[in-house]
Amino acid sequence: MVKKISVVLVAVMLLTCLFAACADANSPEAKILGKWVGEESGFEVVYVFEEDGVGSSETLGMAIPITYEIDGDKITIVADGTSVMEDMLGMSIEEIAEAGLLENPDELISTRTYTFEIKDDVLLLDGVEFTKEA
Repeated sequence: MVKKISVVLVAVMLLTCLFAACADANSPEAKILGKWVGEESGFEVVYVFEEDGVGSSETLGMAIPITYEIDGDKITIVADGTSVMEDMLGMSIEEIAEAGLLENPDELISTRTYTFEIKDDVLLLDGVEFTKEA
């Protein structure tokens, strides 16, 4: 009797884990992971969404680190161009500001919130289509 109860409990635990894993794989947070390529304002744009809300955005061969947060059908993407500017000029952002080359370092940070939808290998950001690459 104890053996049967143990087997049933193990089976229930395994099924619970299986259902939790399937539900998680279908969540927007899981579906968005990967590399997405599209076109905005006539330029190719590549978004890479990684786990833990980080990734990158690439336009004109320039990759910018991003963070992102999903809330329902909205995704907020924060792009921080600080490191790109530092790499281009070979100076810290403080040195760039002190040299008068940048009035406000906050101008290098861009926050945008999109309505998004994922259908198979297509991501729509405010209706702009991105295709998932392998």
